[in-house]
Amino acid sequence: MSARAPSPPPTPRAFRVRLGVAVRPAAPCDVPAAAAVLARAFRDDPVTGFLLGDGGRRPGALEDFFALQLLRSYLPHGGVSLATLPGDQVVGALLALGPESVGSLGAEVGFALQLAQLLRTRYVPARRLGHALGRRRPPVPHLYIGTIGVEPTLWRRGIGAALLAPVLAAADREGRPAYLECSRAENLSFYTRLGFSCTEVLERVRTPPLWLMTRPARR
Repeated sequence: MSARAPSPPPTPRAFRVRLGVAVRPAAPCDVPAAAAVLARAFRDDPVTGFLLGDGGRRPGALEDFFALQLLRSYLPHGGVSLATLPGDQVVGALLALGPESVGSLGAEVGFALQLAQLLRTRYVPARRLGHALGRRRPPVPHLYIGTIGVEPTLWRRGIGAALLAPVLAAADREGRPAYLECSRAENLSFYTRLGFSCTEVLERVRTPPLWLMTRPARR
């Protein structure tokens, strides 16, 4: 997850999987539902625990955190895809952006101020982690998959793969690698099946490990 916002991949086309799930681009009105799903998906994630702590404020703070990411870093660049059930119930979200666009200085400052208010005493460690991750991004133009989350009751039903399929296909058409930071060891096999490989494990004092993964473009 990153506050810095590159530009979007092409808007995903509808993509259907089991359960009647469809994938579509997000709109600003989708932010509450998308943030709520991501908060549930990352409730027990070690990195969000590092950022927000494990106290009673965490569930609401998680929704605020993802809403801020959606509104400030991703939606302005068209980089949000949603998985929905019939009736347009949001059950998954993907935040993924391409290399060209960077937020304005004012937007960066505004984001930092809001993030500092949200993270409180965890803001400085979070920024240090963000800078460490930023230095490890691939040196070539790439698709950055910032966050992907699915309703926990629907895990292992193909929804995550459906969210990723359109953006990975777009990266392949453009000859771009894809890059992500995996925060759970149990998810490594899922990303490996999609063509990602781990290039480094970032392990720092007091910081949960992150597996940095890259997928070369497929022709």
